[in-house]
Amino acid sequence: MLQSLPLRLFSYGPLFRHERPQKCRLRQFHQINYEYIGSSNLNVDVELIMLANDILKKLKIDSNIRLVVNTLGNSECRNNYKIALVDYLLKYKDELSEISQQRLEKNPLRILDTKNNKEQEILNDAPILYDFIDKASKIKFETILSHLKDLNINFEHSNRLVRGMDYYSDFVFEFITDDLGSQGTVLAGGRYDTLVSQMGGTSTPAAGFAGGIERIIELLHVTKTQIARAEQTYLIPIGEYAETFGVKTAQGFREAGINILIDYGITLKKRMQKANKLKIKYSILFGDEELKNNVYTLKNMFTGDEKKLKKSEIIDFLKEKRL
Repeated sequence: MLQSLPLRLFSYGPLFRHERPQKCRLRQFHQINYEYIGSSNLNVDVELIMLANDILKKLKIDSNIRLVVNTLGNSECRNNYKIALVDYLLKYKDELSEISQQRLEKNPLRILDTKNNKEQEILNDAPILYDFIDKASKIKFETILSHLKDLNINFEHSNRLVRGMDYYSDFVFEFITDDLGSQGTVLAGGRYDTLVSQMGGTSTPAAGFAGGIERIIELLHVTKTQIARAEQTYLIPIGEYAETFGVKTAQGFREAGINILIDYGITLKKRMQKANKLKIKYSILFGDEELKNNVYTLKNMFTGDEKKLKKSEIIDFLKEKRL
């Protein structure tokens, strides 16, 4: 599969947990997973957030859910922070719960996610992870936040958000609700650029998120939701300037009900090859001139026919074609 990067993967099915079950934490549960393998481009992180946000909107369960984000930096940053955090928490070791005492030795960052009120008070004066993050990681994090603001996606920055697995690095996020008690995470994920190599593969950047189906069902306001699956349309920005508008342009079409696929940092030739491989009928191309005149080129990939249209005209055309 690594010969065909980048990869967008979707999976779902049953999983099993070892810990004692709680509300919405069943012994056997079901999960949806979305992965983007093979790109370190920050637009990937932004598009994953957009996808998760769109899922919640489509299911009409987004009103009481908030997006929480954080950066974990690189491994050196996290190791330095772990040392400082352990030094601080050792002073309160006897006041920690049994599970937190275990985490103190195995995975101290998980203590930041504690739901224990006493431990939360202790953590109020603990070292702050963001103070240990390197400059490059902070720049990437701030760039992602800037994109989210540009897309009008609200978020909170929490220094205590670490996610549960050691393989996470840099950007992490959770969509959280207060309607499910202590188990309030609905969709969550982030970047895990070292996971493939940790599992024995070659160094491969990756990011993704997952969601518990049982938790989503708990939040559903509508018992039957009809979501028609539309055929994909391929969005192709041409040139570095147009590329910077790719994510925002894609979201504009998606909000209008058009199923848009977009890739980042690959050549026009490879994009055309991918469109043909996936048997995508229509592609939307735009470059500097199109941006200037507020028009796009709609290309029929089967016939080669092209026409320049405004965004609203393309939307009407594709909807008429039931795309």
